[in-house]
Amino acid sequence: MSAPIRTLARTAAPGFFVRWGLLAAWATLAAGCASRGGSGEPWIARVDGRPIPVSQWELERRFTGAADRDGARALDHLIDGDLILEQGRRLGLVFGPQERARALQDAMEGTDPGILAAALKGLGVTLVQWQDRVARSAQEQAIVERVLDGRVSVGRQEMLDRYWDHLLLYRAPTRRVLRQIYTLRRRDAERAEAALDRGMPFPAAAARFGEGPEADRGGLLGEVARGELPKSLNRAASRLKPGTRSRILASHWGYHILYCDAVLPAEPDDPDLEAARVEFDVRLAKEQKAYRAWLARLLESADVERAPGAPAPEQGNP
Repeated sequence: MSAPIRTLARTAAPGFFVRWGLLAAWATLAAGCASRGGSGEPWIARVDGRPIPVSQWELERRFTGAADRDGARALDHLIDGDLILEQGRRLGLVFGPQERARALQDAMEGTDPGILAAALKGLGVTLVQWQDRVARSAQEQAIVERVLDGRVSVGRQEMLDRYWDHLLLYRAPTRRVLRQIYTLRRRDAERAEAALDRGMPFPAAAARFGEGPEADRGGLLGEVARGELPKSLNRAASRLKPGTRSRILASHWGYHILYCDAVLPAEPDDPDLEAARVEFDVRLAKEQKAYRAWLARLLESADVERAPGAPAPEQGNP
């Protein structure tokens, strides 16, 4: 398939994690909400007779977060996933050790293991549990791609309509050439700010006080578009005019002072790149629609039994 399916929102990519804190334990489920399967383990739902254990649902709730108050989203994800995996078994699709290792490698790309470990600890999830979820989501995505392969095509008129309806999306945004003084401690950032106030050039102050790798380049970060910096820095950066600097800004990593060298105006993107992005977006929208229709058919034909007290499907879910 020329464009990957992005509709599986349950994929446990590293950027998914936010420090929500642990959810309260759902001890009451075993007493009244759940039923028991043949193994004696309580189940929260059954799909064509296949039980979804309460323990699996409780774990999934930690990933879906505090916004999923009654666990409906977590249960919907598990039911959808069961149906998708069953389709994979019927198609004879194999997801072996090599595919699992590739999925985990992709999930870890660009991720600091220490940050991931802290996020998992905040969720009350082990590394093995996260890896299992990543692998399961990758397997589900591979099955969906196989099922929808060849079902979606993109015509030239569709691409033109998408381009002109969303013209600003396909133009290179305004960019700023930024420099930074980064320090781990606020007092060091205050020393740098005092030196700037006394007239020290920003590149010199960055080289003297900066602790990031850009310090050797006079603090030069390069061209940065709005939204590319962490949220705590983005707003201040987007307001800078050439020759101006920010106040001391705090982030999870330390303290920052930003300086704007220049503002580069928006301009047309490379035509070939624009065409590829338009085609991708049109294909993605059509794949999402096809996926939702396919999943709705699976749910309609399946025998889904929810235990007494289990949450109903989320509104708008097939």
